Amino acid sequence: MAPDGSRLYVAHVQSRTQAGSLAFAVAPAISTVDLASGETLQEPAPPDFFEEAAAADFPATVLVTSTDDRCNFNGRGTGMDAPSSVVLDAFGEWLFVADHNSNAVAVLSATRRNDDRFESPERGIYGVVRVGARPTGIALAGDNRRAWVHNALDYSVSQVELKSMGLTVTRESTFAASELPADVENGRRIFYSAVDPRVTRPELGGLSCSSCHPDGRTDGLQWQLNRGSSSLPEGEGLNTPALWNLDRTAPYAWSGSLADLPAFTTHMVGQMGGDGLDRWELEDVTAYLKTLRPPASQRPVVAVEASEGEQLFAAQCSSCHAGTQLTDGLTHLSGSALIDTPSLAGVAGTGPWLHDGSARTLRDAIRHPGAPRLSAAEGAAVQAWLLNR
Repeated sequence: MAPDGSRLYVAHVQSRTQAGSLAFAVAPAISTVDLASGETLQEPAPPDFFEEAAAADFPATVLVTSTDDRCNFNGRGTGMDAPSSVVLDAFGEWLFVADHNSNAVAVLSATRRNDDRFESPERGIYGVVRVGARPTGIALAGDNRRAWVHNALDYSVSQVELKSMGLTVTRESTFAASELPADVENGRRIFYSAVDPRVTRPELGGLSCSSCHPDGRTDGLQWQLNRGSSSLPEGEGLNTPALWNLDRTAPYAWSGSLADLPAFTTHMVGQMGGDGLDRWELEDVTAYLKTLRPPASQRPVVAVEASEGEQLFAAQCSSCHAGTQLTDGLTHLSGSALIDTPSLAGVAGTGPWLHDGSARTLRDAIRHPGAPRLSAAEGAAVQAWLLNR
């Protein structure tokens, strides 16, 4: 928030779900909200800054991508993919933004002023600097010129300084080491990287597996991607599934066309435009994916209702949603397409629901056209039981 309380700065991503390809489909951005009017302001700002700024049709300032040549770190370009934290200096002049998938920190003018001395003047970006792996937090010093960045995968802290000649890292301190097995750790780094040409195209902005599956969860969006040889209709968005319990829920993709996790990872790397992973790297990603589990439910349970829901589910729904993972591992006809039965493990945290995301609530999913007919009370009981799976 601005020091005078007038504006709010929001770091977020923009997703082009109808792009047909994941290359350059996700871009990080900063939006500025006028707290008095509730409107998002047009950016870059006019010469009088925000005093007469109009509400915006497409307001966000897209952060640095590889189209900014001076921010090219590795020869193939380095995009910013997913801002994880943002801080504003005490004078309301500079925004420090950490991006946890591109391993970078950007500093930009709070008013996006255009200055030829900046690395990306048309976006008001003063500079971008590489830090450690997966920066997830940033704190600003009292002098408003230094920031400390927490790099989660490197177990380190980088000191970033805003100097007259540019942005630079002046110190980096490592405070621990990973205790994960080597294959899991390497797979985790591949999963979270938006700058690794093996899995993405950094010259087109870059994205990571976690761009759509943050920490293995769902982004809640429906993507229109190349369907390949599947029977799924073109032009229909497919819901992003969570990646929990993948080692127990083969086959993969909504079409059920991918038999194992290496095939699934290879397919997604192709969608992301990456050069590809070798056998050992695929095994490392598989090792990491096998660690992803749904969070334990914290929802209160009405024992009688949940017990009734469990009995109803077993009688009415378990022919498709069977076993401990609540899936039969088969495809079933839905409309004109064969759809893989999704696991319902952790289903409360995977909305919206159904392959096309058309069920906006879990109750809607229970009442989908192919489901057994249940009364309102029976549907509520089944939902109560599912909320704690």
